[in-house]
Amino acid sequence: MRSIVRRRASKDALALCNQIAMRRIDGDDRLMRAFVYILRCSDGSYYVGSTRGEDMARRLSEHQQGLHDGYTAARLPVTLAWSGEFDRIAEAIAFERRLKGWSRAKKEAVIRGEWDRLPGLASRARRPA
Repeated sequence: MRSIVRRRASKDALALCNQIAMRRIDGDDRLMRAFVYILRCSDGSYYVGSTRGEDMARRLSEHQQGLHDGYTAARLPVTLAWSGEFDRIAEAIAFERRLKGWSRAKKEAVIRGEWDRLPGLASRARRPA
């Protein structure tokens, strides 16, 4: 009986969290958007970040103005190389963390939209026996 109550409470809590995450945008109920993006810096390096909200252009402008101290502020100007949209910020943050760990070759495949190349780029080079 106790486990049934716990499961029901968990489902209720999950439903409540989903309701809290909902936003009313343009008269249409939907989750608040989030973006993951790759910036190309002036030195040729890449910066991976994420943001929530509706305006990716605003975030790019903030980087261009050097409003975010750190990596990009020292490598201006930056240009948007790629961005992807997510329904939930948690999903965006999870993808951002994964992307940050990827090689330059994998990031460039994402930028070019070559998703099918990612598995091959993930395998390490094998030494001849």
